[in-house]
Amino acid sequence: MTSEILSEWPIAQNILFILFAFCFFTSMVFIGNSRRLFISMLYCLFRKQKQQTVSSQAVNNEFLIKLVLCLQTILLLSILIYCIFSHIGNLPFETVIFLVHRLGGTALICLVFILYKFLTNFGVGLVFFQRESVQSWNNLFLSIVSLSGIVLFIPVVLIFYFPNTYYPCAYLSLLYFLFTWILMSYKIFKIFFQQKSALLYFILYLCTQELLPVFFTYKALVYFYRM
Repeated sequence: MTSEILSEWPIAQNILFILFAFCFFTSMVFIGNSRRLFISMLYCLFRKQKQQTVSSQAVNNEFLIKLVLCLQTILLLSILIYCIFSHIGNLPFETVIFLVHRLGGTALICLVFILYKFLTNFGVGLVFFQRESVQSWNNLFLSIVSLSGIVLFIPVVLIFYFPNTYYPCAYLSLLYFLFTWILMSYKIFKIFFQQKSALLYFILYLCTQELLPVFFTYKALVYFYRM
């Protein structure tokens, strides 16, 4: 039985290799053919709010490119989470079908989290804030999710194929997520809560729209990996 399980590990590696190759070529095509969109997304992260109101020129298939990169982010994030839970919980590899089940369930949880963040922020923004501010936030959020599909590629590949790189890759990924969370929090404050009197609302917003979704997503992942 053990030999049969070990014999399926190369098959799992080959399946993940195909997925990684798809992500790699997607990223290269995106960077090579849509440099203007890539640069505009970087500017969206680091420009001042007043500059963000000036919209950049539209790029061909912009929505399709961002959608593909968002799906790539979900795929890489699900593999990263699987590797982390497998290491922490000392979960052995069983079968290819079981691996696909784990990755599929993890990807579904990540997808629900991202959709919840986008839809709730979009709905709250439309009710309480100006349309320009909501558009700036949507561009920022989609840019961060899209670019994460490129940033996470190398750490995820290393952590899956080379278990000895677990700690540097896991810590690097953690630092990246911490950086993006701080950047998003700062941008949220600059876009929606610039007045000093709105500081309390900003803290309440962070608790309800940032911390609680992360907490419930973590609980969902823990429950899923204990099944």
